[in-house]
Amino acid sequence: MIDTTPRIDAFYASLDEDGRWALYDKMKKAEWFVAAQYCEEQLQLPKPSKNAWYNFKAKMREADSERRIILLRTARSEAEAMAKRAKISSMDFVEALKTLAVDKAMDGEASEAVRFAQSAAQIWDRAQKEKELELKERRQSTAEDQLKLAREKFEAAERRLNEVKDVTQSSTLTDEERVAKIKSIFGLK
Repeated sequence: MIDTTPRIDAFYASLDEDGRWALYDKMKKAEWFVAAQYCEEQLQLPKPSKNAWYNFKAKMREADSERRIILLRTARSEAEAMAKRAKISSMDFVEALKTLAVDKAMDGEASEAVRFAQSAAQIWDRAQKEKELELKERRQSTAEDQLKLAREKFEAAERRLNEVKDVTQSSTLTDEERVAKIKSIFGLK
């Protein structure tokens, strides 16, 4: 993970990791003068210089992608664990996550809405892959059963053929007896 530890003289040095992310999330689209005012009035931080503010944003932006991936993985694994504990299907859970995403979007929490939507998409993808794997296993099993049946039919036909061969080569049977035996071997009357 990209190190977001500040220099000791940085304006945000007194903030912990969560505080730095909260500041970045709230002010990432803000201009310097708005952010400087927010830092001074709301967080009681020293007013950042223009350069310091844009350096802070650049450093946090660089680490943001990696952070989002970690958050999504964590959210997905927590969501799957909750679904297993609640004993609900993946598709029901996907629907619940979609609903939460819509609720968050309606509340104006776009980043949360995106997280829920991405989690729902990933769980749906995983469920689809599991279904495809299950179908593939069923097809394989069916193919193996069909092959086994074909092999049994072939072996039965081969046994009948050998019996007919023995009957036709027998010198102790008359022609009528041979025909009767051959008919009985093939199940004919």
